[in-house]
Amino acid sequence: MVSTRHHPREYQSPSVTKASTPSSSSENNGASSKKWVHTPTTIVTLWLLFSIPLVLWDAAYVLLRPHSMSGGKWHALWSGYAWYGNVDYIYGWPAYNANNGFTAAQTIMNLVETGGYLYYLYVVYAHGAPARRSSKSSRGSESTLSWLLAADKVVAGRVGATALLAAFSSSVATVSKTLLYCKWLQEYFSNFENIGHNEFWPLVAWVILNGLWIVVPAWNLHVLGEEIVSSLTNAGPRSRGRPKAHIKPNHTMTSKEKRIAIIGAGAAGMSCASTLAKHPQKFNITLIDSAAQTGGQATSLDLDASKHGASWLNDGVQGGSSIFKHTFKFFHEQGHRAHEVKLQVSFGKGRDGFFTNVFPAPLVDRFRGEIAKFGRVLKIIKYGFPVFGILPIRVILRLFRFSTEFGNRMLLPLVALFLGTGNQTPNVAAGLLERLFGDPEMRLWLFDEEGLVSGLPVMYTFPRLGEFYADWRRDLEGEEKGVRVLLGTEVGVLRRDGDGVVLAMHRQDGQQVEEKFDEMVLCTPADESLKILGRHATWKEKWVLGGVKFFDDVTITHGDAEYFNSVFETRARDELCAAPTTTEREEQLAFARASSTCEEDGWTGFNPMYFTHSYASEQDKIEMGFDCSNYQHQFRESVGVGNRPYPPDRHVYQTIFLDKQRQDLWTWDAIDKNKIIGKKWWHQFGHRWQHYLRVLPGMIFINGKNRTFFAGAWTLVNMHEIACVSGIAAAYRLGANYDEFDDFATGLFSKYLLACHGVRYKGEDKKRT
Repeated sequence: MVSTRHHPREYQSPSVTKASTPSSSSENNGASSKKWVHTPTTIVTLWLLFSIPLVLWDAAYVLLRPHSMSGGKWHALWSGYAWYGNVDYIYGWPAYNANNGFTAAQTIMNLVETGGYLYYLYVVYAHGAPARRSSKSSRGSESTLSWLLAADKVVAGRVGATALLAAFSSSVATVSKTLLYCKWLQEYFSNFENIGHNEFWPLVAWVILNGLWIVVPAWNLHVLGEEIVSSLTNAGPRSRGRPKAHIKPNHTMTSKEKRIAIIGAGAAGMSCASTLAKHPQKFNITLIDSAAQTGGQATSLDLDASKHGASWLNDGVQGGSSIFKHTFKFFHEQGHRAHEVKLQVSFGKGRDGFFTNVFPAPLVDRFRGEIAKFGRVLKIIKYGFPVFGILPIRVILRLFRFSTEFGNRMLLPLVALFLGTGNQTPNVAAGLLERLFGDPEMRLWLFDEEGLVSGLPVMYTFPRLGEFYADWRRDLEGEEKGVRVLLGTEVGVLRRDGDGVVLAMHRQDGQQVEEKFDEMVLCTPADESLKILGRHATWKEKWVLGGVKFFDDVTITHGDAEYFNSVFETRARDELCAAPTTTEREEQLAFARASSTCEEDGWTGFNPMYFTHSYASEQDKIEMGFDCSNYQHQFRESVGVGNRPYPPDRHVYQTIFLDKQRQDLWTWDAIDKNKIIGKKWWHQFGHRWQHYLRVLPGMIFINGKNRTFFAGAWTLVNMHEIACVSGIAAAYRLGANYDEFDDFATGLFSKYLLACHGVRYKGEDKKRT
């Protein structure tokens, strides 16, 4: 609850080469420009003045039970707790009658942390100095409240540092206690024993009231922690007596070329190298990957054109939406482009499990009421994002009393398919669910109260990615940009300190070399990054990167139409169609039943491209499929506009089997082995709620520290576009410019930079030399 700045505007940053002792004749009321200072903010002080009396009032209620409870002689002072005790049993009679000591233990911790906050306010009041006055007086003629709320003051020296430490420690206690004692974790692991009985609105009120004591202190921890870490990083050797004043170094960039090692030549690594390469006078770039080609998971597969109509297939990353601005820009720079396609999707199997965005299905009519309620819940998640956004989807479904069938048959398959979360979808943070419908940077559909999803959103299929990445590599290696690309090379960190990073590089031909770099960008999966860092990984890096959970999935590319039709719904059969009760429905059904013909951007008639189906034994688990011949543009180009599609046995299909540990559910044995074209395993991260509670907030504490940056889609959302943006952001942090070309793209870059690096993209920083 405390914001700090090392150097207010009135204090000049001291030279790093002349760290003199504080002057005895300060111009600023004893807070010398060469002395460490802490600057409280008005907003934080207001929060403390608001929260401390409430906490003390709450503590009195708990410690004076049963007299403070309903029917007690002092209950009039705490009459509001009659309602709250019925919402949260831990504060009511059920817990008290059961001799549950949890509430009292929580209260003792409340009082301990409040003591820390009171000490902080006392120091600000008694030892603060005006930042712009020459007077020695700390308060002058101002009232106590006016002085506390004044923004133009500082607290210098050891007493300020002690207050800062007290506020940080109290904030740690507040966050930890609220997550545990206020039952966010306790309730979850006890099956919502104390609050699960509530109706919707009392539960919302409970979440908001308790959520404030998570959101504000968590932000406070970030601000205070950054100051403490910065102070420790820049402190000199400890001497006898009191520590010397902290001096913030001047980070002015020299004209010397920086040697940058980028490890990983996928979308993130290539984007980082490409952005840095625009400044050849500033950076000497080495791009390293253990694979024999660039592109990472963005790979292509050769096909028999005489059989399938096209000579190639993108078998990993296949396409994206209109928000992929940076991706499309890189395509354009290398002479490639993405192609529009109107997306058709088939979810589920059979009349009781199928729905689509193309036409109305009986399942949609069956869940009409829950679909409407889901729209309302999306708004609640949006406006209560700091609290509801981090909860897993399965908790949201249970919290708002959705049926299990609605979740398994409609919601989970939808999220799994478009976020690539697979069978971990129940554990995905609900914030991503809301973003899928409400965020213009992620959504495919606007929420439809009639059908959940409807209409044919425009997607973009990618060019031949194998060729694109090969062209991109040649461009980077050219004389103008001069990037050194080392493929087939394993790396490990030998040393990482203030002098630079030393890497051991092992080539597939047996050669081994050691090389020193000024900075390193790890564009590899989080678990691989930890292996590269080895024993040199800090505890923060181990904590953050160790929180990323990966799952091994396999994609089988094949031509087995009989298998594919048996698992997924590929035709608009009559039993899958709902009654045409409106003109819009009549038009949708007419379109779906029309004769299939090829168009430049898709197909007339029902020709689905994406598919899911749920397992009968475990309906929250799915398999995913793609009809690549319907989706990827090269197949439509082969067919020709206005012509009928190829027969099913000429199509190229993909079936994705999720989570290697659940192979017992997979149907892959039913695929005709003679019709298998290729098989690839993928190491995919799961968008679990823990990821957004542990990994995402932690990125700002490890990015740019210890001469290391991290990039990759795993840092935020599993999208090719996010991988590109993450690489650009790392390059920007290293000193490269961000070239604006589209307002939407700039907005996405700015948000990523703030979320994963803790850096604001300000107007004055847009062009740097």
